[in-house]
Amino acid sequence: MNNSQTNLNKRTWDTVASKYFGRTALPEWGVFAVERENSSLIGEIKGRTFLEIACGSGHSIDYLIQKGASKVYAVDLSHSQIELAKKTNHEAIQTGKVVVFEQPMETPIPLPELVDTVYSIYGLGWTTDIDQVLENINSCLKMNGKFVWSWEHPIYPHVEYKNGQFSFIESYHDEGLKREENWGTTEGRYIATRKISTWYNSLRQHGFDVTNIVEPAPYEATVQEQDPEKYYSVPKANLVPATIIFECVKIK
Repeated sequence: MNNSQTNLNKRTWDTVASKYFGRTALPEWGVFAVERENSSLIGEIKGRTFLEIACGSGHSIDYLIQKGASKVYAVDLSHSQIELAKKTNHEAIQTGKVVVFEQPMETPIPLPELVDTVYSIYGLGWTTDIDQVLENINSCLKMNGKFVWSWEHPIYPHVEYKNGQFSFIESYHDEGLKREENWGTTEGRYIATRKISTWYNSLRQHGFDVTNIVEPAPYEATVQEQDPEKYYSVPKANLVPATIIFECVKIK
């Protein structure tokens, strides 16, 4: 893990956290209401234990507690996000049903038990060290436990609307960690582009069987999201999925 890159992302998320309050949380897995046909992806909830990677404002945690989860652990590198998650889940934290950790996902997670399910919604792709974070997740999960997560579809950011049509602006094969200035703050962020095969092979290498990959079409959208010039637009998502969801099982 590169501490300077992680610290920059932390500073940015500390600044923009309130703008993303309650967004992209269970039962949704991504933009355009993709929960409609994928609400069962989280699996059984009642009486089970969970770990969320990159919990944001904690609304997914609250959803699971309301559905009968026995315990939910969660991590996020942002102090602002953790404070929001604490407020969202104040009562459940007081009763011991929810425990949150302010730390990067790449560092060992001090869980007192192995959990039934690990999940992440538009969070895992922020990792600067894919191998370390998958190793951490594996170490927190029971054998045959479920790991399900969503991220922006790897092809989606390579396509842009210009001069009245959609076209590729860079190669899908162009992988790696890049700094984007002026994303949320003047410092911006570090974000990686990874192909589907990179994710798949990394998951297999770290003890997971990929049992299902979902590439949903948009189901619902606001009027603004019909504008093809918007980054998240229905016309674009009808050509290239905006979201990808991986269902995995720990096999070793």
